[in-house]
Amino acid sequence: MFLKKIIATLCGLCLFSTVNADDLSELKKMLLKQQQEIQNLQKKVKEQESLHNDALSHYIKMEVKHALKNQNSNLLTLGNNIENLKVTGDFRLRYQRQETNNRSGGSGNESRDRLRLRFRLGFIWTTDEGWELGAGISTGGNGAGSGRSANQTLNSGGTVFETNDLNLDFAYAKHSWKHTGRTSTLILGQMKNPFITSGGFWDSDLRPTGIAYQYKTTGEGTQYFLTAGAFTVAHLNSGRDTNDVTMYSAQAGLKAKRYLLAVAYHNVSDDFAKVQNDVASSSAFQNKYQILDIYGEYKFKLSESKWTLFGQLAYNLGASDTNSHIAGLTDKEDLSWLLGVKTQFSDFKFSYEYRYMEANGQPAAFTDSNFGAGNSNHQGHVLSAAYSVSKSLSLGLKYYITEAIEKSTSSDDRENLLQANVQYKF
Repeated sequence: MFLKKIIATLCGLCLFSTVNADDLSELKKMLLKQQQEIQNLQKKVKEQESLHNDALSHYIKMEVKHALKNQNSNLLTLGNNIENLKVTGDFRLRYQRQETNNRSGGSGNESRDRLRLRFRLGFIWTTDEGWELGAGISTGGNGAGSGRSANQTLNSGGTVFETNDLNLDFAYAKHSWKHTGRTSTLILGQMKNPFITSGGFWDSDLRPTGIAYQYKTTGEGTQYFLTAGAFTVAHLNSGRDTNDVTMYSAQAGLKAKRYLLAVAYHNVSDDFAKVQNDVASSSAFQNKYQILDIYGEYKFKLSESKWTLFGQLAYNLGASDTNSHIAGLTDKEDLSWLLGVKTQFSDFKFSYEYRYMEANGQPAAFTDSNFGAGNSNHQGHVLSAAYSVSKSLSLGLKYYITEAIEKSTSSDDRENLLQANVQYKF
């Protein structure tokens, strides 16, 4: 009996080995096939879900558009060719303390405190023809609409709780052509500055008016760009034989993950003397503005903080030693430069700049309106700190310490300017 059990067991093992050897390959193929079928089914389910979501989104969009079109209400409706509308803006309340030491030939010191407000509101439309249209309004200039300032000094006219004006901040039309590895863009109208520059050389509120063309390569690695433009700086022709002030500019450069370099040339027409300040007569002003401009920056990280080193240099090839736009200066004064560093870690931002702005190195009407009372022929320090309370709300401090490079009757010897800001962006 025992021998029979051993023989039966050996026969069973032989049969199992035979089946395993013959069918293992087929079984494996069957399992792989079933696994592939399951993956295909899962893929089809995801595709059906995506199509369903797209169809549902389109259906809801069309139903909402249909409902808005057919009901009599005050709801905002867009034109048939408008794909979307973006509303942006910011509100800033500023306390400003300004202390000025006497000019050459003058006496005494001056100081003043001001409460200033800036409000900007912008609208950007995109159309189904590939155009972007933008328009914005802002405070500023205390009724004059100064191109370098959107600040409104509160109750500056001596009127109790006076009302303030709004000005056109920008109005442009932009169209882009995208190709493999490159993008071209045409901008028409009053636009935000299309050139890469610092706030010291071009005030951030300045809006060039004219036409600009931009070309840049896309993709990973180093990118190359070119910007060219023709602008009307000031309109002087009021029916007389007078030419407007124009500017022709071009900038080329390259940008990578850590560094950026841009070289520009700006040529401002000779009639700029008529809008430059502190000139007794335009015939006495011999300077031209043919500016060679170089801007560069380098980015890096230290632990959890981000750092940027940056600098800019402008050399006026058309400067003359006959007379400056600042009364009393007769040297060329054809160089302006700045060096700075800025850092960000967590919710804090800090920056420092040293600026050296000779009288004719850069058109004074373009430069930071807060540095040296908005005029050239000044050098000094700019320190700033900001804290982001939330995604939209920030608190900031900025301090300017400036002095005249060359003493004159129209340049303040020294000036300290403190600004404390509360800003909300949306």
